[in-house]
Amino acid sequence: MKTCLIYGQNGLDLDVAFNLQAFYKKLGFWSVFSENLIDADLLVILRAIDKPLDYIGFNYRQIHVFDYGGWTYDKCIKSLDYQKTYLFTTSANRKEHVIKVLNFPVSQVFVAVPPVETSLWIEKPLDRKYNFVHIGNFKNIDEFDIIRKKFNVAIEDLDSDVWGLNWILKKEKKYHGKAGLFEVSKIYAQSQYALGLMYPFQRDITFSGRFWHAPLNGCYVFSEAGLYSKKIPGIIETCFCTQEIMESAKKNMSHSSLKNEAKNFWEAENRMLQKTINNLLLHENFGNIRIKSKMVFIFYTSVVFLRKVYQKYRLFDLLAKMRNSY
Repeated sequence: MKTCLIYGQNGLDLDVAFNLQAFYKKLGFWSVFSENLIDADLLVILRAIDKPLDYIGFNYRQIHVFDYGGWTYDKCIKSLDYQKTYLFTTSANRKEHVIKVLNFPVSQVFVAVPPVETSLWIEKPLDRKYNFVHIGNFKNIDEFDIIRKKFNVAIEDLDSDVWGLNWILKKEKKYHGKAGLFEVSKIYAQSQYALGLMYPFQRDITFSGRFWHAPLNGCYVFSEAGLYSKKIPGIIETCFCTQEIMESAKKNMSHSSLKNEAKNFWEAENRMLQKTINNLLLHENFGNIRIKSKMVFIFYTSVVFLRKVYQKYRLFDLLAKMRNSY
Protein backbone atom coordinates (compact mmCIF):
# COMPACT_ATOMS: atom_id res chain seq x y z
CA MET A 1 0.00 0.00 0.00
CA LYS A 2 1.13 3.57 -0.72
CA THR A 3 2.07 5.51 2.40
CA CYS A 4 1.79 9.22 3.13
CA LEU A 5 3.16 11.21 6.05
CA ILE A 6 1.53 14.59 6.72
CA TYR A 7 4.25 16.40 8.65
CA GLY A 8 4.08 19.68 10.56
CA GLN A 9 7.45 21.43 10.56
CA ASN A 10 6.19 23.94 13.12
CA GLY A 11 3.35 21.98 14.70
CA LEU A 12 0.03 21.00 13.13
CA ASP A 13 -3.32 22.65 12.61
CA LEU A 14 -5.43 19.60 13.38
CA ASP A 15 -8.38 20.58 11.20
CA VAL A 16 -6.05 20.89 8.19
CA ALA A 17 -4.28 17.64 9.14
CA PHE A 18 -7.55 15.67 9.35
CA ASN A 19 -8.68 17.16 6.04
CA LEU A 20 -5.47 16.14 4.29
CA GLN A 21 -5.49 12.68 5.84
CA ALA A 22 -8.96 12.08 4.37
CA PHE A 23 -7.95 13.65 1.04
CA TYR A 24 -4.89 11.44 0.51
CA LYS A 25 -6.80 8.38 1.71
CA LYS A 26 -9.15 8.93 -1.24
CA LEU A 27 -6.07 8.97 -3.48
CA GLY A 28 -5.19 5.49 -2.24
CA PHE A 29 -2.67 6.35 0.48
CA TRP A 30 -2.35 4.99 3.99
CA SER A 31 -1.94 8.44 5.53
CA VAL A 32 -0.97 9.57 9.02
CA PHE A 33 0.08 12.92 10.46
CA SER A 34 2.78 13.77 12.95
CA GLU A 35 5.24 16.44 14.09
CA ASN A 36 7.96 13.77 13.66
CA LEU A 37 9.50 12.62 10.39
CA ILE A 38 9.00 8.94 9.52
CA ASP A 39 9.64 7.14 6.26
CA ALA A 40 6.86 7.08 3.66
CA ASP A 41 6.32 7.16 -0.09
CA LEU A 42 4.92 10.67 0.04
CA LEU A 43 5.82 13.51 2.38
CA VAL A 44 3.25 16.31 2.78
CA ILE A 45 4.60 19.34 4.64
CA LEU A 46 2.40 21.73 6.61
CA ARG A 47 3.36 24.91 8.48
CA ALA A 48 6.73 25.17 6.74
CA ILE A 49 8.96 27.83 8.32
CA ASP A 50 12.18 29.65 7.47
CA LYS A 51 14.38 26.76 8.55
CA PRO A 52 16.01 23.98 6.50
CA LEU A 53 14.40 20.55 6.75
CA ASP A 54 16.83 17.72 7.41
CA TYR A 55 15.34 14.60 5.85
CA ILE A 56 18.54 12.70 5.08
CA GLY A 57 17.95 8.96 5.44
CA PHE A 58 14.29 9.11 4.44
CA ASN A 59 13.11 7.75 1.11
CA TYR A 60 10.32 10.07 0.00
CA ARG A 61 9.47 9.65 -3.67
CA GLN A 62 7.51 12.91 -3.76
CA ILE A 63 7.16 15.94 -1.48
CA HIS A 64 4.05 18.15 -1.41
CA VAL A 65 4.13 21.46 0.46
CA PHE A 66 0.86 23.19 1.40
CA ASP A 67 1.38 26.91 1.98
CA TYR A 68 -1.79 28.23 3.57
CA GLY A 69 -0.71 30.03 6.74
CA GLY A 70 1.22 33.03 5.46
CA TRP A 71 4.50 32.16 7.21
CA THR A 72 7.96 32.78 5.70
CA TYR A 73 9.44 29.45 4.58
CA ASP A 74 12.24 30.13 2.05
CA LYS A 75 14.94 28.12 3.86
CA CYS A 76 12.66 25.08 4.09
CA ILE A 77 11.85 25.17 0.38
CA LYS A 78 15.52 25.67 -0.59
CA SER A 79 16.48 22.60 1.45
CA LEU A 80 14.12 20.32 -0.53
CA ASP A 81 14.90 18.37 -3.69
CA TYR A 82 13.20 20.46 -6.39
CA GLN A 83 13.02 17.48 -8.75
CA LYS A 84 10.42 15.78 -6.58
CA THR A 85 8.81 18.70 -4.72
CA TYR A 86 5.45 20.32 -5.56
CA LEU A 87 4.13 23.44 -3.88
CA PHE A 88 0.46 24.34 -3.35
CA THR A 89 -0.02 27.94 -2.26
CA THR A 90 -3.12 30.05 -1.66
CA SER A 91 -1.55 33.16 -3.20
CA ALA A 92 -0.40 34.06 -6.74
CA ASN A 93 2.08 36.48 -5.13
CA ARG A 94 3.67 33.64 -3.18
CA LYS A 95 3.87 31.61 -6.36
CA GLU A 96 5.70 34.45 -8.07
CA HIS A 97 8.05 34.78 -5.08
CA VAL A 98 9.20 31.15 -5.02
CA ILE A 99 9.70 31.15 -8.79
CA LYS A 100 11.67 34.39 -8.97
CA VAL A 101 13.53 34.38 -5.65
CA LEU A 102 13.99 30.64 -5.01
CA ASN A 103 14.21 29.53 -8.67
CA PHE A 104 11.47 27.00 -8.03
CA PRO A 105 10.21 25.28 -11.22
CA VAL A 106 7.19 27.11 -12.66
CA SER A 107 5.41 23.86 -13.56
CA GLN A 108 5.63 22.56 -9.97
CA VAL A 109 3.84 25.32 -8.08
CA PHE A 110 0.06 25.64 -8.04
CA VAL A 111 -2.34 28.23 -6.65
CA ALA A 112 -4.91 26.17 -4.74
CA VAL A 113 -6.77 26.05 -1.44
CA PRO A 114 -6.11 23.11 0.91
CA PRO A 115 -8.76 20.37 0.70
CA VAL A 116 -11.74 20.32 3.05
CA GLU A 117 -13.35 16.97 3.87
CA THR A 118 -16.88 18.26 4.28
CA SER A 119 -18.22 15.06 5.88
CA LEU A 120 -15.95 15.61 8.90
CA TRP A 121 -17.32 19.01 9.76
CA ILE A 122 -21.01 19.23 8.85
CA GLU A 123 -23.21 18.98 11.94
CA LYS A 124 -26.85 17.96 11.82
CA PRO A 125 -29.30 20.93 11.80
CA LEU A 126 -29.74 22.51 15.24
CA ASP A 127 -31.69 25.43 16.69
CA ARG A 128 -29.68 28.62 16.15
CA LYS A 129 -29.61 29.83 19.76
CA TYR A 130 -26.57 32.07 19.30
CA ASN A 131 -26.79 35.32 17.37
CA PHE A 132 -23.10 36.33 17.08
CA VAL A 133 -20.18 34.07 18.01
CA HIS A 134 -16.41 34.11 17.77
CA ILE A 135 -14.31 30.94 17.99
CA GLY A 136 -10.60 31.65 18.24
CA ASN A 137 -7.89 32.65 20.67
CA PHE A 138 -7.40 36.33 21.52
CA LYS A 139 -4.97 37.76 18.95
CA ASN A 140 -2.15 39.94 20.27
CA ILE A 141 -2.07 42.09 17.15
CA ASP A 142 -0.38 45.50 17.20
CA GLU A 143 -2.55 47.89 19.21
CA PHE A 144 -2.41 50.40 16.35
CA ASP A 145 -4.09 47.96 13.95
CA ILE A 146 -7.45 49.70 13.40
CA ILE A 147 -9.17 46.49 12.25
CA ARG A 148 -8.19 44.71 15.44
CA LYS A 149 -9.49 47.62 17.54
CA LYS A 150 -12.87 47.66 15.81
CA PHE A 151 -13.13 43.86 15.97
CA ASN A 152 -12.64 43.79 19.74
CA VAL A 153 -15.25 46.53 20.18
CA ALA A 154 -17.71 44.68 17.94
CA ILE A 155 -17.28 41.48 19.98
CA GLU A 156 -18.60 43.33 23.05
CA ASP A 157 -21.15 45.58 21.33
CA LEU A 158 -22.79 42.66 19.53
CA ASP A 159 -23.03 40.66 22.77
CA SER A 160 -21.06 37.84 21.17
CA ASP A 161 -20.55 34.40 22.66
CA VAL A 162 -16.82 33.62 22.61
CA TRP A 163 -14.75 30.42 22.69
CA GLY A 164 -10.95 30.41 22.78
CA LEU A 165 -8.02 31.23 25.03
CA ASN A 166 -7.02 34.48 26.75
CA TRP A 167 -10.30 36.38 26.37
CA ILE A 168 -11.52 38.76 29.10
CA LEU A 169 -15.07 39.96 28.41
CA LYS A 170 -17.20 42.49 30.27
CA LYS A 171 -19.95 39.87 30.48
CA GLU A 172 -18.20 36.82 31.92
CA LYS A 173 -21.12 34.52 31.07
CA LYS A 174 -20.44 35.16 27.37
CA TYR A 175 -17.01 33.51 27.59
CA HIS A 176 -17.16 29.73 27.26
CA GLY A 177 -13.46 28.77 27.38
CA LYS A 178 -11.71 26.50 24.93
CA ALA A 179 -13.74 24.65 22.29
CA GLY A 180 -12.79 21.13 21.25
CA LEU A 181 -11.95 20.66 17.57
CA PHE A 182 -15.09 18.62 16.89
CA GLU A 183 -17.24 20.85 19.09
CA VAL A 184 -16.71 23.80 16.72
CA SER A 185 -19.11 22.43 14.08
CA LYS A 186 -21.88 22.14 16.66
CA ILE A 187 -21.37 25.73 17.80
CA TYR A 188 -21.51 27.06 14.24
CA ALA A 189 -24.61 24.93 13.56
CA GLN A 190 -26.29 26.75 16.48
CA SER A 191 -25.18 30.21 15.36
CA GLN A 192 -26.56 32.83 13.00
CA TYR A 193 -23.30 34.73 12.44
CA ALA A 194 -19.63 34.47 13.31
CA LEU A 195 -17.09 37.27 13.67
CA GLY A 196 -13.62 36.51 12.36
CA LEU A 197 -10.28 38.31 12.46
CA MET A 198 -7.10 37.42 10.58
CA TYR A 199 -3.53 38.39 11.37
CA PRO A 200 -2.40 41.34 9.21
CA PHE A 201 0.18 39.23 7.35
CA GLN A 202 -2.55 36.75 6.34
CA ARG A 203 -5.08 39.16 4.86
CA ASP A 204 -3.62 39.40 1.36
CA ILE A 205 -2.35 35.84 0.95
CA THR A 206 -4.69 33.34 2.62
CA PHE A 207 -7.87 32.88 4.67
CA SER A 208 -9.06 31.60 8.02
CA GLY A 209 -10.31 28.08 8.73
CA ARG A 210 -13.64 29.58 9.81
CA PHE A 211 -14.15 30.56 6.15
CA TRP A 212 -15.04 26.92 5.43
CA HIS A 213 -16.03 25.64 8.86
CA ALA A 214 -18.81 28.13 9.63
CA PRO A 215 -20.55 28.25 6.20
CA LEU A 216 -20.57 24.43 6.02
CA ASN A 217 -22.86 24.65 9.03
CA GLY A 218 -24.98 27.48 7.63
CA CYS A 219 -23.31 30.20 9.70
CA TYR A 220 -22.36 33.44 7.93
CA VAL A 221 -18.97 35.00 8.71
CA PHE A 222 -18.31 38.73 9.10
CA SER A 223 -14.62 39.25 8.35
CA GLU A 224 -12.29 42.01 7.18
CA ALA A 225 -11.57 42.18 3.45
CA GLY A 226 -8.95 39.70 2.27
CA LEU A 227 -7.76 37.70 -0.69
CA TYR A 228 -10.57 35.13 -0.42
CA SER A 229 -13.35 37.11 1.27
CA LYS A 230 -15.21 37.61 -2.04
CA LYS A 231 -14.56 34.09 -3.37
CA ILE A 232 -15.81 31.81 -0.61
CA PRO A 233 -19.57 31.39 0.06
CA GLY A 234 -20.90 32.86 3.30
CA ILE A 235 -18.21 35.49 3.91
CA ILE A 236 -19.46 39.05 4.43
CA GLU A 237 -16.79 41.75 4.26
CA THR A 238 -16.93 44.30 7.05
CA CYS A 239 -14.94 47.09 8.68
CA PHE A 240 -16.37 45.82 12.02
CA CYS A 241 -18.57 48.89 12.49
CA THR A 242 -21.29 47.56 14.79
CA GLN A 243 -24.15 49.39 13.07
CA GLU A 244 -23.09 48.12 9.64
CA ILE A 245 -22.98 44.52 10.87
CA MET A 246 -26.40 44.82 12.50
CA GLU A 247 -27.90 46.22 9.29
CA SER A 248 -26.42 43.35 7.25
CA ALA A 249 -27.70 40.82 9.78
CA LYS A 250 -31.27 42.09 9.29
CA LYS A 251 -31.26 40.94 5.67
CA ASN A 252 -33.06 37.71 4.81
CA MET A 253 -30.26 35.13 4.70
CA SER A 254 -30.92 31.42 4.26
CA HIS A 255 -28.75 29.26 6.49
CA SER A 256 -29.77 26.03 4.74
CA SER A 257 -28.98 27.47 1.30
CA LEU A 258 -25.59 28.63 2.52
CA LYS A 259 -24.85 25.16 3.89
CA ASN A 260 -25.52 23.58 0.47
CA GLU A 261 -23.63 26.28 -1.40
CA ALA A 262 -20.57 25.91 0.83
CA LYS A 263 -20.62 22.11 0.55
CA ASN A 264 -20.78 22.30 -3.26
CA PHE A 265 -18.01 24.91 -3.39
CA TRP A 266 -15.52 22.95 -1.27
CA GLU A 267 -16.24 19.62 -2.93
CA ALA A 268 -15.65 21.23 -6.34
CA GLU A 269 -12.33 22.65 -5.09
CA ASN A 270 -11.40 19.19 -3.77
CA ARG A 271 -12.10 17.59 -7.15
CA MET A 272 -9.88 20.09 -8.97
CA LEU A 273 -7.03 19.54 -6.53
CA GLN A 274 -7.50 15.76 -6.69
CA LYS A 275 -7.20 15.87 -10.48
CA THR A 276 -4.02 17.95 -10.27
CA ILE A 277 -2.35 15.69 -7.73
CA ASN A 278 -3.44 12.50 -9.49
CA ASN A 279 -1.55 13.72 -12.56
CA LEU A 280 1.57 14.29 -10.46
CA LEU A 281 1.39 10.77 -9.01
CA LEU A 282 0.74 8.95 -12.29
CA HIS A 283 4.23 7.70 -13.04
CA GLU A 284 5.52 7.11 -9.52
CA ASN A 285 6.22 3.61 -8.24
CA PHE A 286 4.59 3.63 -4.82
CA GLY A 287 3.54 0.94 -2.42
CA ASN A 288 6.57 -1.23 -1.59
CA ILE A 289 6.17 -0.86 2.16
CA ARG A 290 8.70 -2.67 4.34
CA ILE A 291 7.76 -4.59 7.50
CA LYS A 292 9.48 -2.03 9.75
CA SER A 293 7.69 0.88 8.05
CA LYS A 294 4.38 -0.97 8.33
CA MET A 295 4.78 -1.30 12.09
CA VAL A 296 5.63 2.39 12.37
CA PHE A 297 2.52 3.31 10.38
CA ILE A 298 0.34 1.10 12.57
CA PHE A 299 1.70 2.95 15.61
CA TYR A 300 1.09 6.42 14.12
CA THR A 301 -2.38 5.41 12.94
CA SER A 302 -3.16 4.63 16.58
CA VAL A 303 -1.72 8.00 17.66
CA VAL A 304 -3.93 9.85 15.15
CA PHE A 305 -6.98 7.97 16.46
CA LEU A 306 -6.12 8.91 20.05
CA ARG A 307 -5.68 12.56 19.07
CA LYS A 308 -9.15 12.48 17.57
CA VAL A 309 -10.59 10.96 20.76
CA TYR A 310 -8.73 13.57 22.83
CA GLN A 311 -10.49 16.37 20.94
CA LYS A 312 -13.87 14.74 20.50
CA TYR A 313 -14.33 13.92 24.18
CA ARG A 314 -12.59 17.07 25.49
CA LEU A 315 -9.97 15.14 27.42
CA PHE A 316 -8.00 18.39 27.69
CA ASP A 317 -10.60 19.48 30.27
CA LEU A 318 -9.89 16.37 32.34
CA LEU A 319 -6.13 16.95 32.17
CA ALA A 320 -6.56 20.59 33.19
CA LYS A 321 -8.63 19.54 36.23
CA MET A 322 -5.99 16.97 37.16
CA ARG A 323 -3.21 19.57 36.94
CA ASN A 324 -5.19 22.05 39.01
CA SER A 325 -5.80 19.44 41.71
CA TYR A 326 -2.07 19.12 42.44
